[in-house]
Amino acid sequence: MKKLIPLVIILVAILGLAYYIAPKLPQQTDVRPLGEFYLQNSYFGDYSAKSPEVVTSILWDYRGVDTLFETAVFFLAIIGSLTLFRLNKRQEKAAKQKTEEFTGGLTIVVKSVTKIIVVMILAVSASIALHGHLTPGGGFQGGSALAVAPLLIIAAYSKYT
Repeated sequence: MKKLIPLVIILVAILGLAYYIAPKLPQQTDVRPLGEFYLQNSYFGDYSAKSPEVVTSILWDYRGVDTLFETAVFFLAIIGSLTLFRLNKRQEKAAKQKTEEFTGGLTIVVKSVTKIIVVMILAVSASIALHGHLTPGGGFQGGSALAVAPLLIIAAYSKYT
């Protein structure tokens, strides 16, 4: 409770400042040149973007290299995490012994429901990825949704649970 009171006070102060200061801020009436270019050319643009969806148009036509480097950073973060969390020979041996000794597992209900949910996750992630050119979303969001499926399978069928 002692930690909650300062948080409530800070939250009320921030909301109060926002409520009283926001109406006094000047309104933006001018569009910057880059924004003007995106507005004119992103949605069924004359010569550059031919996508029916503005988010996809901006991401792939104007920010493609940026998206490529974001993907590279994501990949390097995964590689770095795997490097940090790998086991040495002694730890692997201890983990194998614990696995052989453990005979537990989750119930048949959890495993059956997992099979159904994984199929639904695969369908939703495919839908997000394949309809990315029509709606906000696409490859990254579809891939993020798809990444949940193997994690769920590992959690349900692992020998450690």
